[in-house]
Amino acid sequence: MELIILYLALCGVAGFLGKDKSIGAGWAFTISLFFSPLVGIIVALVSERPKVYVPSDAQKAWNDAERYEFKERWADAKDKYQDALYEVSKRPESSHKDSSTEKLKERIAAMNLKESH
Repeated sequence: MELIILYLALCGVAGFLGKDKSIGAGWAFTISLFFSPLVGIIVALVSERPKVYVPSDAQKAWNDAERYEFKERWADAKDKYQDALYEVSKRPESSHKDSSTEKLKERIAAMNLKESH
């Protein structure tokens, strides 16, 4: 009985080690259960962390601006578009920078028009 509890506890350790990995806690636990806790722990340790997309500060500001624009909060949208423009201007030169800058300037001008009405 104690061996079963120890076996399940080690499977739980494998699951815990796999929780922040691409394999996940459930799969690490299942592999441990069917093969052995040692195999599950090794698989969990070798598994990579999942790739997480973290938008840049410019993209975050742009997304916020679009949300404010949808809610018709023109002043807040304009402020966020200006924040995004500032963040884009800090980037090194690239082909995307010019098009982003132009789009942001157009959105700021549109917000100015909507604010004045």
